[in-house]
Amino acid sequence: MTTHDLSALKIHREEEDPGRPRPVRRLLIMGAVLAAIGVGGWLAWRADWLPRGAPEVRVARPSIVQAGGVEEVLAATGYIVPQLKATVSAQISGRLAWRGVDLGSKVAKGDVIARLSNEDLTAQVAESKASLARDRATLEQTRATQWQADRELERQRSLMAQGITTQSDNDSARRSFDVAVAGVRAAQEAVKAAEARVALTEAMYQKTIIRAPFDGVVISKSAEVGEMVAAGAFSGQPTGGAIVTVADFGSLEMEADINEGMLSKVATGQPALVTVDAVPERRYRGTLRQLVPTADRQKAIVQAKVHLLDPDERLMPDMSARVSFLTREVSAESASAPPRIFVPSRLVRQEGGESYVLAVRDDRVARLRVTLGESRGDLREVTSGLAGGESLIDEEAGRVRVGDRVRVAS
Repeated sequence: MTTHDLSALKIHREEEDPGRPRPVRRLLIMGAVLAAIGVGGWLAWRADWLPRGAPEVRVARPSIVQAGGVEEVLAATGYIVPQLKATVSAQISGRLAWRGVDLGSKVAKGDVIARLSNEDLTAQVAESKASLARDRATLEQTRATQWQADRELERQRSLMAQGITTQSDNDSARRSFDVAVAGVRAAQEAVKAAEARVALTEAMYQKTIIRAPFDGVVISKSAEVGEMVAAGAFSGQPTGGAIVTVADFGSLEMEADINEGMLSKVATGQPALVTVDAVPERRYRGTLRQLVPTADRQKAIVQAKVHLLDPDERLMPDMSARVSFLTREVSAESASAPPRIFVPSRLVRQEGGESYVLAVRDDRVARLRVTLGESRGDLREVTSGLAGGESLIDEEAGRVRVGDRVRVAS
């Protein structure tokens, strides 16, 4: 049996492994890792990668004074929309053979704007009219037969009174007259049936002719020549049966969304001024025509419809707009003058010779540079830098900084 020498298999604790980290080195590595984690966490916190509670801030809105000293009580945004708009579609299925309008085309009520393929219906109309003519001719023949039977019956009656004819001849004349009368009635009903067939085929033919429902402008087209269209949702086609959409530009108004909490500031008939983003140099006078009697429970808003008193050709459907509800009506001359914007003097801050205000934009603090005008008591006019709808922060200096995420206090 071989004996192995195990004396060399022992741990030399006195000898230190040069590749093994020393305690000081381990501490330095751990410290560096913790420092890196801390710096990364701080950067993530500043960049909002990690959630944190945003502080609440009080806000105030600028006061807008129209020309003539008329004050704005509420502002809202929305869109220009037509009261009268219709999607013109086919009443029957068919292939679009002709379309006589394009985007922007002006149409009058009753104008033919499109036509479906209708050769078969044209033939049916011609056939039904021919049948009507034949039945009318048959009616004239039966009337002539009735006239002749009536004359024969009168002659037999006269002869019978003179004792010249027999009762059998008289009865035969009476039967011929009754048959003629029944023939006239049958021919009359046949004519009515033929007239109904003509009316039906002509009605079907007219359904292939698409006409403008009212005076307006074509604002969209949904089908091209050669496509199959059908009536409404039964078509199964991408167009849904629609051919064009017509809008009455004379009925343009503004639809604005008003917060439920602000409804007490407005009432039906209240004067307003509407500014359209596409026409910034013009302001349109209007009145609050209607507050839609239902609210959006998700957004907590109510829709307001503002009637425009002086629209022009520059207005188009779906343009974005802003409405200012006023304390009283303004004249056309005053409406053309730009409004004046005032803010509480305490909101204006100074730094480096510049004036600025802090506002909430996208839930963050933003710095807006402003140019100041005259003072009115504790108000200061802002001649540039504000549009009038900003949420200005009403807090002490130093509590919030530019770029901080904040929440508007209710």
